[in-house]
Amino acid sequence: MAKLLLGEPAPNFALADSQGQTIELARLRGAPVLLNFFKSDCSWCQVEIPKLAEVYRRHADLDLRVVGVAVGEATAQAEQFAREKELDFPIVVDAGETGAAYGLERVPTLVLVDAAGIVTQVYEGSSEQLASIVEQTMLAAVRGDKPCWPPCAATNYPTFLWSATAARLLNNECSAMAEDCLLLLPYFH
Repeated sequence: MAKLLLGEPAPNFALADSQGQTIELARLRGAPVLLNFFKSDCSWCQVEIPKLAEVYRRHADLDLRVVGVAVGEATAQAEQFAREKELDFPIVVDAGETGAAYGLERVPTLVLVDAAGIVTQVYEGSSEQLASIVEQTMLAAVRGDKPCWPPCAATNYPTFLWSATAARLLNNECSAMAEDCLLLLPYFH
């Protein structure tokens, strides 16, 4: 399957959660949705998903949905993982079709779908900074900010800038070693 490109409509899915309720992506339109593709036996997922859950709890008042997508797992296994990690967002189980539709190559993978159903961000893998990057991305999505286009030609992902200070750097308005240039965030407008 081809890799999911930013700016394209998110593939719809209808998957059951642990209570047997069907979650359909198209029905969540009107609010941004963060999809977290994971496997419970993935060590990176085990570290990342509690951090994501904390970010979600911290911003529970925002008009944003988070859906965990357990890839290739039994429902009981996904439910146990959700209980152990104290997840309070819905977890659905994907036999592989949804992951294939999204061009999933690895877990963890986070996909941000805007309120209109368009893919605006994709994060593959994990890092120490990912939770804060995702938090800023979620806040920007709720505000309705859009990532700058065109995406980076080599990856089809948006270009990243260092923050507002990076713009000053590009205009030679501050030194290259400015301390406030240390946080890497996606650039939104």
